[in-house]
Amino acid sequence: MSHDFKDRHGREWQIVIDGYVLHRAKRIGGLDLKELFAGFTLNEEKDGKGIPIDPTVLLELAFFGCEWQAKIKSGEVDIEDFLRAMTRQAFIDCVNACGEAVKIAMAPGDDGEAADNLPLGETPPEDAPTAEEAAGAKPTG
Repeated sequence: MSHDFKDRHGREWQIVIDGYVLHRAKRIGGLDLKELFAGFTLNEEKDGKGIPIDPTVLLELAFFGCEWQAKIKSGEVDIEDFLRAMTRQAFIDCVNACGEAVKIAMAPGDDGEAADNLPLGETPPEDAPTAEEAAGAKPTG
């Protein structure tokens, strides 16, 4: 299953989960990542029932996993715009794609690659707005 999806506006997204994404999701987004990873034990899901998680956590994590793409799109997509575009099938596709991206991130790999030889995350461009700027926060100082 792919971790690509389209939102209700037809924008295409690819979710990439790596250490930096998890750091930003916790630091900037305030996500409780213990809940996200509670369903995993040594890369295997408990009871084979999937990720036992509140889908809103996956939606917010998906934003951070797509954040570099949002910045590339001229900073026009902030977290509110991203989440409001997740309705109906886009909501389902986003949650499923994020779940798959988390599984890939947690699977063993070698040589800096995630499972299935998929590359780990890409760094946002240097001149891209910060997540706070994209979210509409006023800079301090």
